[in-house]
Amino acid sequence: MEKVGPVLNEFLDLRGWTQKVLQEMALHLWADVVGPEIARNTRPEGLRGGVMFVRTKNSMWSHELTYHKPRIIARLNGRLRQNVVSDIRFYTTRRRKDAGDDPIFTEKRPPLAKRIELTAEEKSRIAAAARPIHDDAMRAALMRAMESCLKAQKEKEQKKEA
Repeated sequence: MEKVGPVLNEFLDLRGWTQKVLQEMALHLWADVVGPEIARNTRPEGLRGGVMFVRTKNSMWSHELTYHKPRIIARLNGRLRQNVVSDIRFYTTRRRKDAGDDPIFTEKRPPLAKRIELTAEEKSRIAAAARPIHDDAMRAALMRAMESCLKAQKEKEQKKEA
């Protein structure tokens, strides 16, 4: 009987999703890795070329977190079991005059390709691929990442057809 890990890795590699899934998982793991206080005052916005971009509530947080970068990177990569994040760039959002509390930290990050719906069969395949992962949080993050990647791929195909 073949182990599921290599099959899942091959499935992701064939579709070119491995890096995208790992990047999405890194963003979803942020709050768990940095803890509740830092998570309330920051938001990971994206990951490009190994660099994670994190928005902070103010310059004090950006400055303070710069000192913790190596530890945060090591913990993220440790959880992912791969070197996905090589650097973190912290930046501060300019506060709007009409904002009571900075809305950046009260609204959720919009989901990727939210207009696209997955079929029951596609959802079932994703669930089956993630089932062997024992860590609930990691399994959920992987499933969200795979769904996002599939939705993005379907959206791209729709745009080509249009």
